[in-house]
Amino acid sequence: PTVDQAITVLGATIAHSLKHTLYPGTFLQTQLSLPTLTDPLRSLLSQIQHRLETQTGFVAWQEELLKFSQRDDGQTVIGLALYCFLSTPDDFRLSLLRALQIDYRLEVVCPLVGALSGTYNGVMGIPAQWRFAIAANQAKIPVWQRSTIEILQLADRLLATWSGMCDPSQSPLSPNPSPAVFAPGVIRPR
Repeated sequence: PTVDQAITVLGATIAHSLKHTLYPGTFLQTQLSLPTLTDPLRSLLSQIQHRLETQTGFVAWQEELLKFSQRDDGQTVIGLALYCFLSTPDDFRLSLLRALQIDYRLEVVCPLVGALSGTYNGVMGIPAQWRFAIAANQAKIPVWQRSTIEILQLADRLLATWSGMCDPSQSPLSPNPSPAVFAPGVIRPR
């Protein structure tokens, strides 16, 4: 249940970013005011908020957070991702570089930080040098084995699935649909 709630906090972060209503300085306070949070998650979010307010050193806090989570339930990963993003929300590069310094579940923390910072800052928030390097070296990156168009299509499918559209490829819209998607309770019709 705690992981489900932590994922919901991540979803709310992304949804507010997409709607341009995410205020990093007060976001965690808003989440902490929700009566449905369980104690472990409330404690984690409070700890993140305190560290952000006091600007505690990242390495010291990372070690403390890893001790905080006795079991690997995903809560620590989400906490680290939220911290990396919320401590440097306007700097995509710095958020990701901070996430790369973590010696814990790097393969999960970095993509989460990239998703959080990417939705908040948009494509233009990604350093131009990084975008050009990826475009220039795409054929040399064997891990991806996909074109830029395929990666963008996969990102669209991920967003659609996350928002509840289940299988966007089965959409009755055009062959290249651009469906409107929303997070329940956050993005509403105008």
